[in-house]
Amino acid sequence: MAECMHRLGAAAVQSMSLVADHYCSPRDCSDGEVAAFHPFKTKDDWRGCLEASTGMSFPAEGDLP
Repeated sequence: MAECMHRLGAAAVQSMSLVADHYCSPRDCSDGEVAAFHPFKTKDDWRGCLEASTGMSFPAEGDLP
């Protein structure tokens, strides 16, 4: 991806605020400024963060048809 962006002439931009974790950059999952949250140790924790960040509801794995 970096090589493709370079060939297209896109300049590299470093941002330390795009990824949040519980240690270095604690942010709530509903924070609209963060592009990714990690780490989540369980599927339920990950799904809870996904739901908080999108405002949508997702079924648990066992709830799928």
